[in-house]
Amino acid sequence: MVEYLVARDQAQDVTSSLASWRPLFSRRFLARVLVVAWASGLVVAGINAAITSKPDSTQAAAYGLEGVQAQQRGHLDEAAEAYRRALAHDPRNTLAYYNLGVIAQTQGQSSAAEDYYRAALSFNGRLVPAMYNLAILRTTQAPQEAVQLYEQAISIEPRDAVLHLNLGFVLHALGRDADARREFATAIGLDPRVRSRIPVELRPIQP
Repeated sequence: MVEYLVARDQAQDVTSSLASWRPLFSRRFLARVLVVAWASGLVVAGINAAITSKPDSTQAAAYGLEGVQAQQRGHLDEAAEAYRRALAHDPRNTLAYYNLGVIAQTQGQSSAAEDYYRAALSFNGRLVPAMYNLAILRTTQAPQEAVQLYEQAISIEPRDAVLHLNLGFVLHALGRDADARREFATAIGLDPRVRSRIPVELRPIQP
């Protein structure tokens, strides 16, 4: 199961205060997934460079790994600079765009984060963490778009309880309680621990 930047155990009910809803972050996704991805990319890029004589791909992977390491240490400006250097060598580097979005979102730069996530998705339309974080950012200003993003993510990760849970929150905020109840029931079926986060009046009746 994919681990998202927005911590699963901190899912919030957006109906209580859409305007003040803020994502809470976890470094687990970076630690367990992106370091492996960048390290693997460095090896693959090295092989490709040896075959095709394109050193830019090797350099981009090296800058990407440097960025992840800096980001894990909490040196966000240093990490962002490394990712920008990676993009200078590989303008289609999905992970560089995604991680720049993570940094911007962490620093409260929502507009920049949205742009980076959209760029990442333009090169990898199945990057569920980018959809998830973008949905978080769009919930207040464009809840219908957030619904579409969650639905798209669910089509890729249908057994992810938090995706169903958060979609239920947004649907409830839009007055679509029948749809919200369906998503909440699915979320509980996948992970019973989320029941306590659902408004009592919208919880499925226990047998």
